[in-house]
Amino acid sequence: MRKTLILVAVIAAMLPPALFADNAEVMPKRVLRTYYIGSYSFGDQAYDSEGDKVDTNEAKAATFSFAAEYGVSDWISAAVQWTPAWTFWSEIEEGGTVPAKANANGLYDIFMGAKFQIVGPLAPIPSEKYRFCAAGGFKVPAPDKDWTEEYQSILDGEDATVSATDRHALGIGMRLYFDYVLAENLYFNLYSEYIRYLERKDVLTSPTPEASEAAAEADIDYGHSLVLEFEPHYKVPLAGESSLELKLQLTYTSWPETEKDGVGVDGSEGYSLKLTPSSSYFFFLGPLPFEASLGCGLSLAGKNDSAMTTLTAQLISYIKL
Repeated sequence: MRKTLILVAVIAAMLPPALFADNAEVMPKRVLRTYYIGSYSFGDQAYDSEGDKVDTNEAKAATFSFAAEYGVSDWISAAVQWTPAWTFWSEIEEGGTVPAKANANGLYDIFMGAKFQIVGPLAPIPSEKYRFCAAGGFKVPAPDKDWTEEYQSILDGEDATVSATDRHALGIGMRLYFDYVLAENLYFNLYSEYIRYLERKDVLTSPTPEASEAAAEADIDYGHSLVLEFEPHYKVPLAGESSLELKLQLTYTSWPETEKDGVGVDGSEGYSLKLTPSSSYFFFLGPLPFEASLGCGLSLAGKNDSAMTTLTAQLISYIKL
């Protein structure tokens, strides 16, 4: 079996599907919604620069994520999304350029922003059939690995991180949300996200010796990322105030060629197309409402991206402050 390693694919493999709310609803005033998300990714295939599926080093990862949304007013929500947050365990099969005891552990960057409902039941433009939101925010970089130390760990035969979990670059972006309410229990959602990343100055991005020309500190420009989603939602009322919601999220993500000291890095641009069926159960424990969700992220197509499967479970709580 042909063994390859596409580091961009390894990074993407650690990203669980976004099961948090990408719809055009906002939180009720003074209500705090928190997400606790666990995911497990696995696979041994990836998409190469031609978009063909190829065998690659087997990779597995477990990730914990967190997000919170707060209703500032009837049509404004503030949000902090650390999703994914922390890959606390991962393994990458040895072979090719991958050393023994390799992993992709580390912290992800944090999104902070505000969401404004422009069209909706209590929005400035009232509507029960349509909902439209716009959001702006920042991608705040988490600390990167000390790649010199990671390279020394490889030389010593110890556990070593060989791939960054995220870009670790400051990003500025916008999100747009649109819901079309077809019936009381059925609506369709469209979502888009564009983030422009600022250039990182004089950084290392891989665990290779500083003396190596390929690993010398450089200015890195990731350009931007674009996400487009389509997702139907169907809610089934159950006994009492409980309900079951079924969703089918289709997500397209693309990114341009990374530039290193102003020169494009071959094979760094790409895209992914993923399908994530999921279900969520809304229920009460005493007076407190909760929601439990399960989802499975499946890769349909891609370029310089992983073809891994991701299983995700999350618990959501609601508290009136």
